[in-house]
This record gives sequence, structure tokens and C-alpha cells, in this order.
Amino acid sequence: MPSLGSLLSSLALSSLALVQAAPISPTARSFAPSPAALYDGSVLGGGQARYQGEYDLGAHVSDTAVGGLSGLDWLGGKNFIAISDDKGDHGPVRAYQLQIFPDATAKVTGQVTFTNADGSDYDPAAFDPEEIRMLPNGHFLWTSEGQLDSLKNRAPVIVESDSAGREVRRISPPAYHHPNLVHSHGTRPNKGPEAMAVAPDGSYFVTANENALAQDGPVNTAETGAATRLTFYDTATGRPTRELVLPIDPLYPGAEDRGVASLAFDAKGSLYALERGYLPKVGNRGEIYRLNLDGATDVLGQKSLTGAEKPVSRTKVFDFEPVTTQPGNVEGLAVAQVPSASGEDSSGEQVQFTMIADNNFSDKQKTLVHTAVSQ
Repeated sequence: MPSLGSLLSSLALSSLALVQAAPISPTARSFAPSPAALYDGSVLGGGQARYQGEYDLGAHVSDTAVGGLSGLDWLGGKNFIAISDDKGDHGPVRAYQLQIFPDATAKVTGQVTFTNADGSDYDPAAFDPEEIRMLPNGHFLWTSEGQLDSLKNRAPVIVESDSAGREVRRISPPAYHHPNLVHSHGTRPNKGPEAMAVAPDGSYFVTANENALAQDGPVNTAETGAATRLTFYDTATGRPTRELVLPIDPLYPGAEDRGVASLAFDAKGSLYALERGYLPKVGNRGEIYRLNLDGATDVLGQKSLTGAEKPVSRTKVFDFEPVTTQPGNVEGLAVAQVPSASGEDSSGEQVQFTMIADNNFSDKQKTLVHTAVSQ
């Protein structure tokens, strides 16, 4: 089986002949570009991370099917994978292999098409892909948000696919997450499992709905926040093992929405959440929070929240607002370990955040890549 590095280097961006990629092998997740390249940023984002830069990937890709990139994972080195939330309008259910550099410059290097177990095509209208993560064995986990109404019947689901994109299994959230037609129960339309992270050793993974389950209370407003759920699953069995309450902040002033877009672990097991929202005629905002799970109430099996539960606590580590008012619809977050500014050994590693914006296949939005590094 060819390695990911050899596959990526053999694909020419100039021609961008995106074809089904050969299976991806797991790679050591180490990142070792020159310290000077990593730490030449001069602008601090709100919080504890330094903003490195922005790159308009869409402006450098001629294939208009490269869009809707809503989930991003780090595969090791400069290699990443981003899943598209296209629902069949521009192609099959798919993800793109990328190379992303510390200053946020990026290029597309290949494509993985997801299929049924026998290799036959999915009906792309049956899925709404949002997040993607690679397991230690090289397989992919990806979420489909789900929507149930008079026109659509997509249940929220987590899919495991092998490195070539063939389906291995499906994992369903707890039954009380499944929506009904009158939206009084389960995930709200377009507010299902938007976010997912896999533990560093791959033994478990965790998902977050974009906003509150219908029975858990209203979505956030300008005055009040909301409560969504972090659901933990055993990777081997696919069974949920615990569930915690994750607060979502009130809407930004003038915003139409605000919710959880992505989750990611760093190599030491710290869990981060990307929260973002949209302000009409202004643009998007977004922040990254480090989550503290200690003491949070386990609500697994509890069909409705009471409001008395102790939620997960959060610390803001990055905010786009001080550095740009136009970050795009940032939906994907990947976390990498990088050398410290002084070029020390692994004991001096820091966390690099790489984010990608979903252009919604609109000529009014951009596929932007951003990087920031912890202080």
C-alpha cells in the first residue's frame, strides 16, 4: 500500500485531476517545519493563541466541486482531510486530501469518495456530512447531521468508513436524539451532530449537536444561552458511555445563529470546541474554547434536561474578532502538536489550531483556511 506522503506528492495541483485516492495509511502525527515559519505571526487573537494567517483556498482551485468543507482533521505532518457537506448537487459523498502549511497556505492533493460497503454509490441526498476524524487504524469516522420533515428523512448518524471510503458500520446516537416530524423531540433541523472528536488513543469519541435538543429547551437568543450535549461513545462497541451538558453562549449582537461547529482533541487529551455564528450584512464570528469536563453531570439516558445539571466549564483560547471580521463560515477545526517557538524538543510542544470555512457553494462566501498557535 503506498504511503500518504507518496500519494500526496504525486498529485499535481496545477492540473487538479481529482480522482478516488488510494487507501490512506495512518501516519505519525508529528509536525516539524522550521520554528521561524511557525512563529512569525504578530497578531494575537482574543484568548491565548496567536493568529498565524488566512488563505483563500477557493480562489486557488478551479474545480467548483471543492466546497462545502465543514469538517477538518489533521493526518500528520502537513496533511489534512476535509469533508464536504454537499448533498449531491456537486458530486458524491466525499472528502478532500489537503496540504496545509503553518501560515495557512493550502492545496488540494486528492479525494476520498465514500460508498456503501460493496463499493456502490451512496445516495448523497441521504446524508448531510459535517465532521470527519481519522482513527488510529486509518479508518474514518464522519457524522451526518440528519433532518426529518415532510421532504427529508435523514436520521443523525456516525459512519465508519475504511481508508478507501467503503462503509464499515453505522453508529446511532441515543434514541432521544432522533427527531420527530413536529420537532418537539430530538435534534432540530440542521442542528444535529455537527461536531466530533476522537480521543488520542482512539478508544472513544465524542460528538456534540450544534444546538439544544428540542426537549432540552429553546435555542440561544440574544439574551440567553442554550445547552447542548456532549455524547461519548466507546469506539470498539459504538455504544454511548456518558453524556455531559455543554453550554452555548447567547447570540452575538445582531446574529441569526450561534452554535457548536467542531470538536477536537490535542495529543495530551485536552478537548476543544469551535463555536461560530452568522451576522447578516456583517459576516461570521467564531471562538475556540478549551473544555473542562471535571464535575460535569452525566445525563446519559436522561431524555430531557432539567436545568439543574452542572455543565462543562470552558476557557476561551482564541477569538477571531480582534484579527478579522470576515473569517468565513468557520466549521472545521483540527489540532496539531507543533514545536515550541524556541525549537525545543517534544516537552516544549505547543498546539496549532487549523480552521476551515464552509463556502456553502455560494459565490458570496469563501473557502478560507486559518491557523493559530497556542501561546
